[in-house]
Amino acid sequence: MRNGKSSDKYSGPFFLALAVITMLVQSVVVSTAIKGLLIPYLLILSQFGTDVFSGIVRRPRLPIFVPVVLFISVFATYEAAVQVANLVTHPYLTSMILVSGEGRSVSFLRSSLLTQGLYLVTCVLFFLYLLRYMLQAGSNDHVMKLARVGIVLFLAFGVYEFAGYLITGANVDFVSNRLTGNYGTYSTFQTVQLGGFALPRMKSLAGEASMFAFSMVPFAIIYYYLKQRIWIPLLAAAVLSTSTTGYIGIMCFLILDMIITRRPGKLMVGILAGGLFLWFLGNAWFVDLLDFGMSKLRLEHMSGIDRMDHFSESINFFAGSDLFHQLFGYGFGYIRSTDGFSTLLVNVGVVGLLTFVGFLLFPFFRMSCGSPYRRGLLVATIVEVVMILISVTEFFYLHVWFIAALSWFEYLKERSAANQPSANMALAGSGGVA
Repeated sequence: MRNGKSSDKYSGPFFLALAVITMLVQSVVVSTAIKGLLIPYLLILSQFGTDVFSGIVRRPRLPIFVPVVLFISVFATYEAAVQVANLVTHPYLTSMILVSGEGRSVSFLRSSLLTQGLYLVTCVLFFLYLLRYMLQAGSNDHVMKLARVGIVLFLAFGVYEFAGYLITGANVDFVSNRLTGNYGTYSTFQTVQLGGFALPRMKSLAGEASMFAFSMVPFAIIYYYLKQRIWIPLLAAAVLSTSTTGYIGIMCFLILDMIITRRPGKLMVGILAGGLFLWFLGNAWFVDLLDFGMSKLRLEHMSGIDRMDHFSESINFFAGSDLFHQLFGYGFGYIRSTDGFSTLLVNVGVVGLLTFVGFLLFPFFRMSCGSPYRRGLLVATIVEVVMILISVTEFFYLHVWFIAALSWFEYLKERSAANQPSANMALAGSGGVA
């Protein structure tokens, strides 16, 4: 507040609102010349740039400036220590998947440290903007409404792709334009044989089926606990992705829900009923889908075999490292395995891994989770962490930071409410004079 006016008039969260709506979109870039220039990232940076300019011209207090500078300072100090260690020890980065194109003997200041670091800073900006906005508004209603709009549009495009393939027999995605490092398309279109039919793996604008499932499952969980029926198509879409990531997330969801409710509950009954419906509709489809999912979990598909190979390479490299690199890693964004656990261990070490997981889970250790909404946040966050550590290496998906902001807002709101009675008592004891 300044002169009794909300700083919202200064910050103007227009770009932030658009970033929330588009946060799930990963296969569309503003320009193919810059492969990572995603629309929501550009919107977040535009919001920050607008605020910095306004700060210079009008000299208002920047609400997120101090935490941003603090984060960058801590991150830079952390990585500077790691780079000095790399310079001293000259590690060779063996046969792991490297993010940037330098040779494996190059361990000092690889270019991916800068590019991946910029992604991380953008995610932190998104988190801080959301948290500041919700604290200022005293509510998460607005951002939840924006997120729901984006989720519905994202799901609708996935359904359009799915139906379009069934009708035309071809990929009907006309929007995705993001390129990979070898100038192939980032949007991977895949089909699976079920009951003698080729069905597309639902992916929408997430780029690939596993990332689509990673996006859908956490929101399905939150809406399930809010008793909003949109959770049903979201969970069904995750199943249609035929993604191991999605199946792992759903299984964790079922287990956690049974632990919380202490009984199978309506969720398990509903899924069993859906399975029976599919069986009667066409048991060949159901059997093929179940067999496909189980074969992926048993690592009988090439993708599963590759995942295990990359995991083994990264873990073996980590196990053979010196104590300093085991604790602090070799450099943020240096390697990308096919799971978050080994990727984080090599890149940022045990300290970095625990910091990241602790950041996501900390609010739930310090606040009550008695309401259905908070239980939904708790389950969604745990499922998200499990999916990240087991099968997802993209820590920069903005919905991870969106859900983290919702959780931290609930924690800070409860802490503020707990401190308020003490402040009122102190004011009363002083005769009402501050």
